[in-house]
Amino acid sequence: MRGDPSAANRELGQTVPAYECPPPVRRSSREWVMRLVRPVLAGEADYAKGNRLAAFAGIRARSRAEMPRLRWVGNGLMTFGHKAVSGYWRVADPANGFVAIHRVALEGLDLDALAPRYFFETDVLCQLNLIDAVVCDVPMPCVYGDERSGLRLGHVVRDFPPRMLRRLVRRVAWKYFVFDFNVASLELVAGAALLLFGLAFGSVRWVESVRHGRPATAGTVMLSALPVILGVQFLLAAVSYDVSSEPRVPLSRAGRP
Repeated sequence: MRGDPSAANRELGQTVPAYECPPPVRRSSREWVMRLVRPVLAGEADYAKGNRLAAFAGIRARSRAEMPRLRWVGNGLMTFGHKAVSGYWRVADPANGFVAIHRVALEGLDLDALAPRYFFETDVLCQLNLIDAVVCDVPMPCVYGDERSGLRLGHVVRDFPPRMLRRLVRRVAWKYFVFDFNVASLELVAGAALLLFGLAFGSVRWVESVRHGRPATAGTVMLSALPVILGVQFLLAAVSYDVSSEPRVPLSRAGRP
């Protein structure tokens, strides 16, 4: 499923209320499968995903012992970036491929447009946010055997940042300028404009000051610093709005397609 979105479309096009997607590198017992599916069947979430970084019930210690250290550190560092890109600020371990999804949410996804391979899970989250689907984490341990992962650090550093930036721009554009226009939209526009003006004006004045050997006046400094400060504050306010607007009501309960 992860490597072929078209195959995923064919495989998941069944008339059952929820679907399970086992990861290729580990197998969970029936107990963990039922824990994963339960919030979807109960109408508490549209999409449930495993979380190997959970902090309770001893799962974190078990996962840390099983997961290679480099992968543990990488997952931790990638989590924040994926939160901003996907808009799901309360979920972690974004690369976890052990998931269950409700049929209503599945029908709202463009499966053929999903990225293949290792960016697949993140792309699913990005699309789910655009349709306001509720996502929840299900803590579970990870179990690794003798298999070797095909994911390489160079591939992650080279390919992931551009893809994440494109998904972030797309999500912000659609959520705050196409589907809706609200206070966060104004904060984004004002914050970006003030920040860019402050940086540009300050850079020009700094170059002139160095070239002519004259220190900038206090007024010039403030005229550069104040827009930067205000711009950062506006952008932080927009982020705060984005965090608070994470979907809360599952599509399956709201009766939305």
